[in-house]
Amino acid sequence: MIKRPIIIPLIFLIIGIIIVDSFVPVFFVNDHYSSHFDKAKSFRYLITDNYKPKKNWSVYEAKVIEYFDGNAWKKTHGKVLLNFPKEEICLNYGDVVESKEKMVRIKNFEGLDFDYQKYMNHKRLYHNVYCKNFKVINHNQGNKIIKWAKNANQNLKNRIESSKLSEKNANLATSLLLGDKSKLDIDIRNSFSATGIAHILCVSGLHIGLILGFIQLITKFICLFGLRFYYFRQILLVIIAWAIALIIGCTPSALRVALMFTIFSLSKFLPLQTNSLNTLYCTAFFLLIADPLLLFDISFQLSFLAVLGILVGVPLIEKLFSKHKIKSYFKPIIKNATISLSAQVFTTPIIIYKFKTFPILFLLTNVIVVPFLAFLLISIIILVAFVDIPFLNAILSFVVEIELYILIGIAKFVEILTKAITI
Repeated sequence: MIKRPIIIPLIFLIIGIIIVDSFVPVFFVNDHYSSHFDKAKSFRYLITDNYKPKKNWSVYEAKVIEYFDGNAWKKTHGKVLLNFPKEEICLNYGDVVESKEKMVRIKNFEGLDFDYQKYMNHKRLYHNVYCKNFKVINHNQGNKIIKWAKNANQNLKNRIESSKLSEKNANLATSLLLGDKSKLDIDIRNSFSATGIAHILCVSGLHIGLILGFIQLITKFICLFGLRFYYFRQILLVIIAWAIALIIGCTPSALRVALMFTIFSLSKFLPLQTNSLNTLYCTAFFLLIADPLLLFDISFQLSFLAVLGILVGVPLIEKLFSKHKIKSYFKPIIKNATISLSAQVFTTPIIIYKFKTFPILFLLTNVIVVPFLAFLLISIIILVAFVDIPFLNAILSFVVEIELYILIGIAKFVEILTKAITI
């Protein structure tokens, strides 16, 4: 029987993070920009990502890289939100902006029962900067790998937009493949939330697992050439897993899948015994060591609890069903229902606590949608690959369009059914 000693340091690590966050809410950063407010005349910021826009402002996440003390520019660290008057400027990753505007502390909104300030602090974001006066002083700075990933992400979006899909369905396809919901129709988003399938709009472990499974299938022939090619295939799959995680923005669920897959793959090179639960605990431990504040990220919590639920719950439920004879054509349905139920049981407490809601027909929806999602994602990937060929573009767009209408139809039907039950 495989022991799981890693769970002990993981538990102590989680307790330690919670204690430190309770008594010292700011995780100190060496030479943080806030320690220079008394002498800084101006700051320079490196644009790292787009952020959710406000009514009159375009918002970007940025690193504070330098401050000017009146005599010279000096290095500093930390993250802020840069706010620019809407439609005045379009910035990209790696652009460097200089501004003398004062930083404004992020505060809670009046009348809302939500600690927005603490939520942002857990993202290491403490200040807004409203840049009415600024200048762009440089371009193409920052990490080259991240720059490549963002360019690849944008290229994929452009290819989806250049397909024959309608604008509404192109935005949905972009959300399903890349997790970008910025242009997604609000009605579709609400329907997916109400029916318990909003998770498919964020590129999660499910998505990456399906994509890796598809790649494993089409590269299986490589193993026929010997053990060296088998190892080559494993390394190739690990590289692809991390490339996917980078392209979609290194979300907690993407990092979990990439790291778990890496640990599984490396274990095949070593004479060590491992199992899924140990791998999950190791993955959580390493990610929390790298970034302790991930513990408070809702995506991190739901991702790991869902997988923990599957790894713990599925064997127990299968053991119960093993006593009964089941028709072969029912087995895939029961398997999918078992996975959905196990994941939902472990994530339900957080969903109810955080969102004050619970999709009562989640099991029905997920049993139908999750297997269908595999075909849909593969169809979108093939469409992206052949979008430059007009004839194939038209055929594949037509197929994906039908699949997306089916997906929306399922969500709308279950949403109506849910409202009828709750009335």
